[in-house]
Amino acid sequence: MTLAYDIALMGMTGVTAQTQFTRFDERWDVSMLLNDIRVQRYSSWLNGAGGPIDEQWIAVKRNWINFLSATSTRPDATLAPTPNATHSDNEQPSGREHDIERFHHDRRVRAAIQVAIFNAFDREERLAERWPQQARLILNRAGCSTATQPFRTLRATADLGKRRRYQAVWASLVCFLVFAHGNQDMLDEMGLVLAEHTEDEVIDILAAIDTGIQSELDAAVRVLCVNMITDHAPTASKNPLFWWLTVLVRSAIEPLQEMDYISRGRFLMNILSMDLDLCGRLEAIQHYAKVLVLDKALDLWRPYSDDWALQVNRDLDAANLDWLDEGKDQPLFDEDDPRTCDSSAWRSMLENLNRWALAYLSTRKDIDTVLGEVGKLLSTEGC
Repeated sequence: MTLAYDIALMGMTGVTAQTQFTRFDERWDVSMLLNDIRVQRYSSWLNGAGGPIDEQWIAVKRNWINFLSATSTRPDATLAPTPNATHSDNEQPSGREHDIERFHHDRRVRAAIQVAIFNAFDREERLAERWPQQARLILNRAGCSTATQPFRTLRATADLGKRRRYQAVWASLVCFLVFAHGNQDMLDEMGLVLAEHTEDEVIDILAAIDTGIQSELDAAVRVLCVNMITDHAPTASKNPLFWWLTVLVRSAIEPLQEMDYISRGRFLMNILSMDLDLCGRLEAIQHYAKVLVLDKALDLWRPYSDDWALQVNRDLDAANLDWLDEGKDQPLFDEDDPRTCDSSAWRSMLENLNRWALAYLSTRKDIDTVLGEVGKLLSTEGC
């Protein structure tokens, strides 16, 4: 890197740089990994997963800084140079005018996607709160057969900081993906080649941003996230979520002095929190995958009759969510919940949920999904 680049980077990464998590008391003394044994195991997993090779990893780090700078409140063209993309107009604006225009666009896209992630995931967690504990236990057992506690959401007011940190793991992927998609050759040099349907989903997100209709953008972001989760036999070179998983792991096992601003280092308005260690980031991926799979399973349920559908939906709507609207603490599971789930309709629904939860969340060797890989990493001693 040039001296000008180093100087520009210092200006964005000083101790006074505010991040998106400053208001949540972000800490800077959290280690991504706690012992060498885990480093060895994660390194072994990474070799088998097929993440970015060294040359691609250099591109990931460079492009991540490019993304952070371009979408920050103080973008710098030295860190975020003009991409090698042709301009749609016959006459391109001058260099400075073009930089102002593209940085404004990049900031707007990032902000819109982040809001969409917050909206979509908050909504999905609210819907998850309607489900009885029998269903939520199935979710947790899909990823860990010995689980004894039902799945709990992060919708309590006290969990806001953790919720936004978890959501940021997903938002950073989607924002970075869309940013890289708009910059010629950036995805390819980082080892990611999008399938046609994934590219269409990215284009749908950009189209929804242009419409300014928030509900369309929320839906487009949700579709991308769900399809990354439900992709069977994924590869790190084609599934963005799997690729992002390898990036997070590779970053975590890098030397402590390596400031890549993915796992270590303070960067102005960084979209990722530096005080969520690798286990926390893996849990964030798994947590919202469970939330999305729960809603997906309801969509995939084919009840025997309309009466079955009415019964299940009536029971879901009967859940008391007043605590959410009133900003109160999350209540404990009610052991006296009248929804015993022993009717034919509920047995069918729970069997359906178990089928799809296992299909998308299980670590079983015969089931190949991104969340299966996440589960394997979380089973490593120390997580």
